[in-house]
Formats: sequence, C-alpha cells, structure tokens
Amino acid sequence: MKYLNKKNISLTLCFFTISFYIIFGNCLTFNIGNRMPIKVAEIFGMITSFIILCLYKKKVLIIKKTNIKFFIWFLIATFSIIIFDYSIKEKLYGMLYSFRIIVTILITIIIANVFSIYNISNKYLYKYIIINYVVVSLFGIIQLITYPSAMDFYNIFYKIGVYFPNPDPHNGRLISTYFDPNFLAACLIIPLTLILNQYIKNGNLKNLIGIVFFISIIILTVSRSGVLGICLILIINFILSIKFNDRKIDLKDAKMIRAFIIMITIGSFFIILTMFSNIPVFKRILNTKEDDSTYARVNSWSKGIEIINNGYGSENDSKIEKKEEKNDGIIDSSKDKNGKNHSRGNIFIGTGYNMLGFMESNQDKPKSISFGNDSSIMVILISSGIIGMIYFIYIIISTIYKLWKEKEESIFNEVIIEIIISSLIICNFNNLLFYTLWIFPVFLLLNINEINYIEK
Repeated sequence: MKYLNKKNISLTLCFFTISFYIIFGNCLTFNIGNRMPIKVAEIFGMITSFIILCLYKKKVLIIKKTNIKFFIWFLIATFSIIIFDYSIKEKLYGMLYSFRIIVTILITIIIANVFSIYNISNKYLYKYIIINYVVVSLFGIIQLITYPSAMDFYNIFYKIGVYFPNPDPHNGRLISTYFDPNFLAACLIIPLTLILNQYIKNGNLKNLIGIVFFISIIILTVSRSGVLGICLILIINFILSIKFNDRKIDLKDAKMIRAFIIMITIGSFFIILTMFSNIPVFKRILNTKEDDSTYARVNSWSKGIEIINNGYGSENDSKIEKKEEKNDGIIDSSKDKNGKNHSRGNIFIGTGYNMLGFMESNQDKPKSISFGNDSSIMVILISSGIIGMIYFIYIIISTIYKLWKEKEESIFNEVIIEIIISSLIICNFNNLLFYTLWIFPVFLLLNINEINYIEK
C-alpha cells in the first residue's frame, strides 16, 4: 500500500505540473520584486521536484548528455556576466534568469525519470500533452469570442495581481492564457507535429481532425510566424518520410504518400487563402512589407548587429552611446561617474545571458527596449559570443544527429527533429528558444524520449 501511495502521489504531481505549465501559460505569473516574474507553474514544479527527490533520491536524476550540453552553454553565458563590469544587482538579475531556465529543464528531467520508473508509455504521455493544448485552444476560442480586445482580457488578470509588463494591444487575435499570439502559435506547433506524425503513420481520421483543429487555432492567432511554422513542419515531415529502396525513392510507401498529399493540400489551401481571402493572417502575409511589426523585427535585428559591430560595450561603443546621449538623452552606461570605460562583453564570450538591457541603462533594472531580442539566434551570439555560438551549433547538430541515428528506437525521434528545425527558423522572429512555456514541453518531450522508450 505504501508503494502504491508513493506511485500515485508522484504521478499525480507530475501530471499536474505538466498541466500547470501548458494550460495556465502566463495567466498566473506574479512579480516577486524588481521585474522578477515567477509562474505558479514554476513554484508547483519546484515543489513537485523537491517531494519526488525526497522520495526517490538519485533515481530521478538520470541526466542525459543533451541536457548537460545545454547547461554548459548557460555556464558560458553566466561566465560572461561574472567577469565583465556589471553591478552586483545586474549580475544577480542576469544569473537568476539562467537559473530559472536550468530549473525548468531539471523539472522535465525529474518528471521523465518518474514516468520511466513506472513504465508509463510515451504514446499515453504525448496524448496527455495534446489534450492540454486542446484545453488551451478552447480557452482561446472563448477569449476571442468574449474579449476580442486583448487589453480588456489583460485587465481581468491585472485585477488579481497577475504580472504581464508591456502588453501589446492586440485586437481580434486568439491569445488564450499565453497573452501573446506569436508565442502561443509557436507552442501550438508542438501538438500539431505530434498529431501530424501519428496521422502520417496510421492515416487515422481522428488525427486528421486534430491537424485541422490546431491549424485553425494557429490561423486564429493571426501569427505569420505560426503559419510559417505550419509550412515548415509539413515540409520537414515530408522530407523525413521519404524512404529509399535500392537507392531509389519508394514511391509506394504509404507514409510518404500521406505526407506528400497533406503537404500539397494544406500548402495549396494557404496560397489560395493568401491570394483571395480576407482572413487577417493571410492579409498580413500579403502586406508584410507595409506592416509595422515587420519594421520592428528588422530594427531589432539591426540593433543586435550594431551591438556586435560596436564591440560589446568597448571604447568604440562608448563613443557611439555618447553621440546618442546628445541626440536622444540616453545615458552612457559604458562609463561610471568618473568617466571610466566599462567592459561589458566581447566578441568571443559575449555579454552574458539576459544582460542586453543593461547595456543601454545604468538603472538597477534593464530598460524594456528592443535590443536584438526578437531573434534567439542573435541573443545567443550576443550573450555568449563566437565561442557560445559555435558550441550552440554543435549542440543542435549533435542532438539532431543522435535522434536521427536512433530513430528506429523511437517513433517520436522524428517529431523532435521537426520541432527543433522549425523552431530554429521561427525563433528569428521571436525569442522562442528562451521562452519557458516552449522550453518546458520541448525538453519534456526530449527527456521522455531519451529516458523512457516504452511506446505502447
């Protein structure tokens, strides 16, 4: 009886943690001081992890090499924070965000190990993840119908103290509990990929309905990067489904045929809607050049490139900031009160993760301005320099290679490959790779797949 209670408590806590992260999104996030947000899901996840660690000790701390590689990247980015001229408060602020992401990954590792101990099948777990995203989508539909103005929707949560700074005044866009249509659309690519691969495998009508459902929800977010994500998943899925027989493509393979048909059908449908419909997201795609958010993205990339070209807070950068001070009133944060130059990074090891805002502000908290933040790739290069960027590329290539090499061991290896590749492209339009509501499900899938090979 004691063993059963232990099992039930552990599994219940794990499933609740998954639901808290996926379903509640940003709607239960609170500020614990000086721009330090924390989600109820994170608190619950840490409590869950502590209880499970007490119950199982080292059994739930089997950490695979892929996780260790990512931890090493954060160490590189943290090292930059330590050695450069930031104040103690600035250093703590930057390191706490790195710590937050590392803790999120550790929570997924512990959950995956618990599922492995009790032989919970991968298929069951993936279905559970999909159901949670269905709930998020249904909440989104209700939000879109009752509160099409995002500001009205935010105000409901602001009244209970929810922390969501700098909200965008979206209108007629599905944002659900995530409060951001672009990040929501990117996260919905995850269940879409799971269902798509199941459909390609067995041609089940239920899975086809699921594909249509999630594509429809992503379209309702009016996110162009979300539509791009759909197209990328369809293309990558088709490429990975191609099989060779005697060095020739097997044109009779059922999986490849289904992948090709669904790619062409949905692709053609999107082209027709873009050219002839008044559906908001397709109108935005057609008018991309005139869209204000397009210029915001380009400006964000330009600022990131400017940081690199100006030497990460070097003397050359100080001169440029001094010039900006005269024109725009921006404080030159690369110098102290005595006019001494500060070094806040270099091309080799970057500025440190989450330190971009401090490069334009001498306040105790970073200014909320666009500073290369809209591209995760740019953030990686600026945060960890050339060394960190090369190491990150190594992590991605080695992870994809390992998944591809062992794809026969798990039918879900291809799912994770598709999510990784598509996300690497989408993340250039939003800082997706450092978004905890994306990190949690992706690393959960990755760790479940690596630790737990039970698929029935």
